[in-house]
Parts: sequence; structure tokens; C-alpha cells
Amino acid sequence: MDYVLAKEMKDAGFPQHSMPKRTKFANHDEPVYLPTLEELIETCGTQFGLLERYKPTSWRAFNPSENIYGIAGTPEEAVARLWLALNKKV
Repeated sequence: MDYVLAKEMKDAGFPQHSMPKRTKFANHDEPVYLPTLEELIETCGTQFGLLERYKPTSWRAFNPSENIYGIAGTPEEAVARLWLALNKKV
């Protein structure tokens, strides 16, 4: 997961646990938490439906009951994008 996505999640309210996964990225002073795939899925809770290979180089995390999804190049990023979509402030 890159800094931009981790920071976007932090700004949207994703829990920022203590070290060791909290890290500083090069050229960025603000530390952000890098959650594991398991933590991302757990934080989505019952709104997480499935994770699948979407295309040869992409993954899709999906909430089929609400037709909300996140697509990215890694499973972690796809679930992070799903979490962002689920927690979008309108």
C-alpha cells in the first residue's frame, strides 16, 4: 500500500493503531498505519462480501448486497478501496 492510499484512509477515519505497522514514508513526515489484509477485512465487518481476482493484474473486494466495490492491483489495496467506498462521507 502506498502513502497516498494509507493517508486517504487515515483522513477518512481508519483506526490508526500503534507501532510497528505505523510508518513514515520517504518524503512524508506524517506517519500512517499500514493495516494487514486481515485487519482491513475485519474493519469492513459484515459489509465485506468477497475478494476475487478481477483481471490478470487486478483484485476486487466486493459488497454484493449494496453493489459497492474496490478494485486495485493488490488484495490489500482492493479491500482498502472497498473500506473507503463503504465509509464515504456524503
